[in-house]
Amino acid sequence: MVLMISAGQPGLKGQTRVDMARQGKNVDFASADKTRPFKVGSSLPAQCEPGEVFFKTNEIASQAVYVCGPENSWQAVGRELPTGDMTPGKVLVVGESGVQWRSPGGDIGGTIENLTVRGLQGRAVSSATPSEGDVLRWSAVTGMWEARAPEGQYDPGAGVLIAGRSISVDAATVPSYSTGIGAPTGNCHAGGDYYVDLAAQRLYFCGANNSWRAVASSSDTVSWGAITGEISAQTDLWSALSSKADSSHSHNLGGDVTGDVTAATVVRLQGRAVSSEAPSDGQALVWDQAGQQWRPGSVSGGASGWDPMDASTLVLRDDFCSGGTSSGQIGALGWSTSTIAGTSITPSYNIGSATHPCELRGIGVSSTNANDGRSFYLVNPTGPFQNATSTPNWEAKFIWQYPTYATDLRSRVGLVKSDEPNVLVPTSFMGIRIDADSAWDPSGTTFVACVCNGNTKSNCTDVDTGVTVSADTWYKLHIWSDAAGVIKMRINDGTTITFNNPSTLPASTTDFQPAWIVGRTGGTGNRQAYIDFFAGRVTGISR
Repeated sequence: MVLMISAGQPGLKGQTRVDMARQGKNVDFASADKTRPFKVGSSLPAQCEPGEVFFKTNEIASQAVYVCGPENSWQAVGRELPTGDMTPGKVLVVGESGVQWRSPGGDIGGTIENLTVRGLQGRAVSSATPSEGDVLRWSAVTGMWEARAPEGQYDPGAGVLIAGRSISVDAATVPSYSTGIGAPTGNCHAGGDYYVDLAAQRLYFCGANNSWRAVASSSDTVSWGAITGEISAQTDLWSALSSKADSSHSHNLGGDVTGDVTAATVVRLQGRAVSSEAPSDGQALVWDQAGQQWRPGSVSGGASGWDPMDASTLVLRDDFCSGGTSSGQIGALGWSTSTIAGTSITPSYNIGSATHPCELRGIGVSSTNANDGRSFYLVNPTGPFQNATSTPNWEAKFIWQYPTYATDLRSRVGLVKSDEPNVLVPTSFMGIRIDADSAWDPSGTTFVACVCNGNTKSNCTDVDTGVTVSADTWYKLHIWSDAAGVIKMRINDGTTITFNNPSTLPASTTDFQPAWIVGRTGGTGNRQAYIDFFAGRVTGISR
């Protein structure tokens, strides 16, 4: 015993080893404090036997378990689904490059929850909405199935017969022609049967069912009610008709038409007179309230329907064709020129082109003095736009051009304070100008629309029109007010620009008059303006 104990003492200090393959049976580790059945490490062993399991610590948990399938070959257990293109409605498919998310395609489209069949056997189906009773028929033109009415399913119209796939004309609507010797006999269909008597060369038609009627010829006698025989035999009737049937007889028309019936002239429309004035190209008939007649006039767009060529509605208009007066004034209204500084260019009028036959030329300067200039303004009647900013319903239009242009050109076109028509920078102004910077020097690029209540830039509201200033180009300025305290402008029928800033609107007591002012800042050579037209209107002011 002692020997046995002594011999066994070294074994008492070691661990007890259990062979689970031979000694374990129905092993339950549910209550174990700790279990770790797999080998663990950051790299897979180089060798393994089939059935071994290994937990790789440097992988995400869902992909960290490896099993040994074939000898010395580890395989990961489980893989994450691909995240690329994984959007709602797609399905997971296995392709040549592995597992992928794909959208339905081919003859179907949309998502899995809302599939749309858009083809049959690879042939497209039209998405057009079908009508009741339509069928799908193949179109070789569009290369798709289309909804169409089935063949033979049509509603015949009047005189058409449809039987299956055959369409024919109803015999009842096709006239029937026949010939013979002598007058026709027998039944006939009203309006459908015609007969020619070859012997008498006479045409018959069926005027009523089973009733033939001959078409009268020039050799037939005509019966007028109780009148029989030749008309010339009716003495009283012949005499009355003879006086009316003479080839030289004329009859004057009345009402909206005058003259002979063979050469009638329309002088009214619905009882309203039409002027005999010859129209120009592009004009329209405009109602002349004063003259109570339709007359030719040019129609212009804008805030109102005012035609600047319609003298019946104008207060002022001048195209300068009428020339000057004995006192040296220019135009029919009495315009005047004034030199601001330097040497002015003497204007001449009635010199123009085919499109602008009434040009007034030579308003400008020819010197080298800074700020020299020439103004052209209306002096009679004075102040045609009194209290322009407080009184609505007035407007004016100017047409002009610059035959030459340079960056030193200074120009204003519009309404200026009545006692400052010859000032390059008046204290009150409404219109467009070229000078733009704080020193009122030219910008040399585009027109600036503005209203000013003072002669500094802070007293003006400026808006760049975007219209480039170019030589030999005609411009039109339209300026008007349709509400108190509101001034509107546009150039060349472009975008309307509205000014309603009370601090820069001229005072309501200021009187205005139209003017062209042309000046310069240094430089050499002529600076001119050619003026074609002015028109103005003020509603409610008697002149």
